Formats: sequence, structure tokens, C-alpha cells
Amino acid sequence: SKGEQTKQLIKEALSQGYKHFDCAPLYQNQSDIGLALEETIAKGIISRDELFITSKLPMNAMKSIRHVDENIFYPTDGDTGLLLADSEVDFCETWKEMERLCKMGLIKSIGVSNFNQEQIDRILKICTIKPAVLQIELHAYLQQRPFRQYCNQHEITIEAFAPIGSPLEAIKQNKDVLLEDKIIKEIAKRYNRSTAQILLRWLIENKIVAVPSSCNREQLRKNISVFDFTLSREDIQLIDSLDRNCRIFYFDKIQGVKEHREYPFKEQ
Repeated sequence: SKGEQTKQLIKEALSQGYKHFDCAPLYQNQSDIGLALEETIAKGIISRDELFITSKLPMNAMKSIRHVDENIFYPTDGDTGLLLADSEVDFCETWKEMERLCKMGLIKSIGVSNFNQEQIDRILKICTIKPAVLQIELHAYLQQRPFRQYCNQHEITIEAFAPIGSPLEAIKQNKDVLLEDKIIKEIAKRYNRSTAQILLRWLIENKIVAVPSSCNREQLRKNISVFDFTLSREDIQLIDSLDRNCRIFYFDKIQGVKEHREYPFKEQ
């Protein structure tokens, strides 16, 4: 969403208790989110210290530090995550620049998004500040267990985008919709919860940060109402059994990304 709709949704999310907002230039709404946060802070409803704001550097345009300057929105000290480096600049060089920004206090922490294991290995060999976070597509149909184990060994927190399987995109690609999975529906019925709530809770039980998105106020409420119940070991194992290694997002529709020398999904 964009414009006034985005601002109202952000204010609604804040009123419901949301504190973490995941942003990117690709979403084309960072300034609207920033204005909504700024207005809410100005009214004394919430303080900046209570918020955790994530942004990202562009996939195919990371030639200089100016992208950080241009993409950090109001309030000005949002946490910025790395996505992909420009083909003319080694992403390890970009990482060193991000470390410098972190040491300057312009950003609080740094991480990576849509990196593969080999790429993270290269970061770990040269870094003085390890990636705090890896944000990747992760849901019951794409569980990425070996990658999760690798991140745990290196104390890198995993954030899951598309945590409920991005139903609209799945339909576009003629793939099965995770929210409609028979086993997930049966589990949801037992707990008197929505299928989305079950999928989000499963991620939480696995110590994965879920980053859901919605333009619906009621869905916002449901998405955050997942901290008052737990799944049984048997139900967690049932969901574990659903893994299909089924990726939805390859970002191959974005011009130049698939041809990028650091495109992370070449082996998939």
C-alpha cells in the first residue's frame, strides 16, 4: 500500500502493539511509513527507542554510501540491512562501508537479505561486525533446515519473509496455497485459530522472527495475536513434515537481478 492508506495502517499497527517495521526502497512506501512514525512519535504515543526499523540497500544499485543516506527515512536512525551488491562493487566492500556506518552510530545493526551460505561465508571472513540478521523466504513449504542450522552455529538471527507462503503470489504461479493446506487447516481447527496464526506460531516455536505483511486491519490484529498459545510437539512435527523446498520468490522479474554475478539462487 502507499500514501494515506500506508500511514493509517502503520498507525493502526502501532496501536495494536507492533514495534518492528520492515521496509525497502522496492516497496515504494518508505517515506509514508516514516511520516506515520514521525507523527505518532510527535504525539507522544510511542518513543523512537521502542521501535526497530529495518531498511535495505537496493538489489542492483549499491555503488556508494549515498544509497544509505537516501533511503534512511524519518526518524533518521533506522536500522539498515544489506540485500545485494552492485556488479561493479564487491559486496564485501559494501559490508565494510556498512560497518563504518554502524560504528559512526548512523545505524544500530546490520544484516543481509537473500544471501546464500557461500555469500555469508565470504562476509564472515572479512567482517569485524557479523551480520545480526539474515532475512530470507521461509515458511512451512520452504523450511531451509540446513541453512537455519548454519545460521544458528554463527549466531545469526533468521527473519522469515513470506511467512505464510504469500498466497496471492502462489496463486499467480499456479502453486499450492500454504494457507489452504489440509494439515494446517486441521491444526488451526484444533486450536480455534486461523491458518495464518498457526504458521506464524510455528515459526516462533522454531525461534525464527516472522515478518508478515497485510493491508487488512483485522489481519494485522490476528497476526500479532500469536503469543497467547503454544503448539504441541506433535503439531510442530506435523508442520515440519510439510517441507517441499518450494520457493516462491526468485526476484527474477526485476531487471538485471538474475544476470547479476551475485544472484543467490543460481543453484536452485
